[in-house]
Formats: sequence, structure tokens, C-alpha cells
Amino acid sequence: MKEIKPLEFGITYDVTDLAKSLDREYTFFEKIFIFVDDFVFWINRIKSGVNSDYEEKEGAFILEYEKIRKKQLSCTINTLAELKEILKNATFDNDMLQDMPDLKSCIKEVNGGDDIKNLEYYEVNNGK
Repeated sequence: MKEIKPLEFGITYDVTDLAKSLDREYTFFEKIFIFVDDFVFWINRIKSGVNSDYEEKEGAFILEYEKIRKKQLSCTINTLAELKEILKNATFDNDMLQDMPDLKSCIKEVNGGDDIKNLEYYEVNNGK
């Protein structure tokens, strides 16, 4: 069985593959990220081919921001099950939306110039 290393506060993680495997809605996005903040988890989604009015536009990109309120202030993401629950509970309602010129600009905006980390998985042996 696979598990993830706990996600660190203030770090952006690429969760694209996991999100797309959980919910068909995520397959419409180029990239999906999660960020652990003080009071919320931010889910950032990058969609290509549309503008902020969701009108088709070749070469256009939008960056969506959805915040998911934490159940507790100190809450972080320590397990794969917790991360899946957060991604599954996304409503795809946007708290903020930006038109962006390209994918590279979207990613730069998401991570604020810092590195984006990939999820780190490890195998869990349940004694079987």
C-alpha cells in the first residue's frame, strides 16, 4: 500500500496525477496544485484554451483558486487518505480567477518563485 510523506506548511505540491485519478472533473485541467496555508488549503487549477469568462480562446490560460477551510487551525495533510478527501471535496467554485498568457506564467504565479514539490510516496507494509 502506498502512503505520502506529510505535506509541509507553506509549500506548493503538484497533485495533478492523483487528482485526475480521483475525479473526472480534474481531467479538464493541465495542472493541479495544493498549498497548505494557515486557515485553508488552496487548490490551484490551470486550464488551457479558455479565458476567465470560460469562452474558448486558443492559447489562453486561466488560473483558478479554490480555498478549502481547515477543520482545525493546526490541521495539515499527513496521509494519502486526507489528501484524497480534500481533493474529492473540492466544489470547483473559484475564490479567485486569473487570465494568464501561458502555462509557465501560471506556474510562476502559483509557486511565487519557489520550487513546486511532487508528492513523495513510500510503501507501507501492514505486516502481510
